[in-house]
Amino acid sequence: LVDEDDLPTANVLLGSAWGTMLAVGAALGGLVAVLLGRDAAFLLDATEVTNEQYAEFLSVTHRVPPPHWPNGEIPPGEGQLPIYNVSWDDASAYAEWATKRLPTEVEWEYAARGGENRTYPWGNDWSPMLSNSQEDNRAAPVAVRSYPAGVSWCGAYDMAGNVAEWVADDYKPYEGSKAKPQQQN
Repeated sequence: LVDEDDLPTANVLLGSAWGTMLAVGAALGGLVAVLLGRDAAFLLDATEVTNEQYAEFLSVTHRVPPPHWPNGEIPPGEGQLPIYNVSWDDASAYAEWATKRLPTEVEWEYAARGGENRTYPWGNDWSPMLSNSQEDNRAAPVAVRSYPAGVSWCGAYDMAGNVAEWVADDYKPYEGSKAKPQQQN
């Protein structure tokens, strides 16, 4: 156990807004543990949810498979690829089924960037060798853990690239952003 009074402070970058919080990270097998301030610890899977993991969820819950799975089955050879083409509701239902939850945006950003001024999980300089990215002309997901040198400070893989991840929060543009807020139904 870590004494909360001994925790270092950390700056967490959200878009271009900084916030200060107490933080410490430690790897726990396939999970990453992070403490953001008093009583604010969270666990984050070390990898994105794979197609195989999601198929197990579907077999129990009988939810609709993603549209890119032919005949509702994982495409051959893609079991260790991360799941994509799922809605927020699907992602949230998976997390609940797995007795987990979606991370908040602050938690996700902190796991990706840490308390340092990092642009990417590995540092401030882009490298095509550290992630699967469309900017590097890679147009399809790859198996989780394919870029071990690009792992974040706390042991989370694929925090920059591969597929997009859902967070628990509603979308809101950062202060000063030119992005438009989503319309509420």
